[in-house]
Amino acid sequence: MKIVFLCQRVPFPPDKGERTRAFHQIRWLARAHDVHVLALAEDDSAAAAPDALDRLCSSVETFRLDPTGSRLRAGLAALTGSPLTPAFFRSPELARRSQELARTAPPAAVVACSSSTAQYARIFDGVPKVLDLVDVDSAKWAVLAEDARFPWGPIYRLEAKRLRAYERAQVAAFERIALTTGSELEKLRSFTPAENAFVLPMGIDIEAYGATERQEAAVPTLLFTGQMDYQPNVVAMTRFVHDVFPRLRKQRPTLELKIVGRAPAPEVRALSSSAGVEVTGEVPAVEPYLARAWAFVAPLRETVGVPTKIIEALAASVPTVATAAAARGLDQDAVAGRDFLVARDDDELEAMIDRLLGEQHLRERIGASGRRLACRSYSWRETGRRLEEALLEIAGPASRLHVVPPQREAEIA
Repeated sequence: MKIVFLCQRVPFPPDKGERTRAFHQIRWLARAHDVHVLALAEDDSAAAAPDALDRLCSSVETFRLDPTGSRLRAGLAALTGSPLTPAFFRSPELARRSQELARTAPPAAVVACSSSTAQYARIFDGVPKVLDLVDVDSAKWAVLAEDARFPWGPIYRLEAKRLRAYERAQVAAFERIALTTGSELEKLRSFTPAENAFVLPMGIDIEAYGATERQEAAVPTLLFTGQMDYQPNVVAMTRFVHDVFPRLRKQRPTLELKIVGRAPAPEVRALSSSAGVEVTGEVPAVEPYLARAWAFVAPLRETVGVPTKIIEALAASVPTVATAAAARGLDQDAVAGRDFLVARDDDELEAMIDRLLGEQHLRERIGASGRRLACRSYSWRETGRRLEEALLEIAGPASRLHVVPPQREAEIA
């Protein structure tokens, strides 16, 4: 089966949630299908299709996004009542290439990875399509609006409202809508029926995260990993370092916290001045940090989907303590108290971490159970299989293809 796979960003290297998810989906589908990747690129280095993708796919084409042009398009969208996100990722070159393929070499199916690529998938009128929303973006913007200062709060709330209307329209236009978790599915169905939506879970490289032997650091060490300019991560760690960590360190003066992840925001970099806190920035690999951590902390106030960081910690057998918000998207087979610990507030978070640090047998038991959960529920093989099943189900006998006229390109975004 010929599949066109549309990506918001070049899906390589697979070192960040969105790129990782798309790369492993492509890798699975390319085993048995003819996969053609069309991807946006934010810089020249990303625009060069990597050999790893070329070897997997029948073709890989990239389309450079001009940052200035993207910001201008987003600004115009704000004035015209459209959501900013799809406008930011609008590329006339990718739209023209999609039209050309739809007219001259139509695929059997299209996969659009993220809501911003729906505008290109819909050019393939008459071709069965899957939209991997991943998360309900409108809900994310609504949460960000709660913590944002003026004028960003009103702007974020308006974007949430516009994206909700946009997401509702996409649900009606695609044969299947994929989301990472059951909780994300519930969010979508809170404002549109979405009977065509299904859960396509996140995954990780289970073997890679089980390959490094655990050897706890000489002093008690907590770990958090993630993209450190991502606002939910910034808010979570600044609160944790200011409100919870000092109380823990008062009881355990040698306690250390390592915050590991690329592009730390200024507020995160400033945390390194707190006693016992190290902000590493980007590192070659997180596995060595996971191997030495006594516990992984996920003090997130709100999440969309399942934070990959939590799944990685579970797969690496690191005992994990999470807030209820952070754990909300975990698989329905996950059991709090067995596979990980869940805290309802800062006091409970402190108590649970302190207990873990003081009981080695508990750390070993929770870590081993978390590893079993990750192996059972979060392999990329399972995710790839579910996506392939959805595509085979919708890509029945080919119907007549209708190309979207150029004058309608702005409408479908």
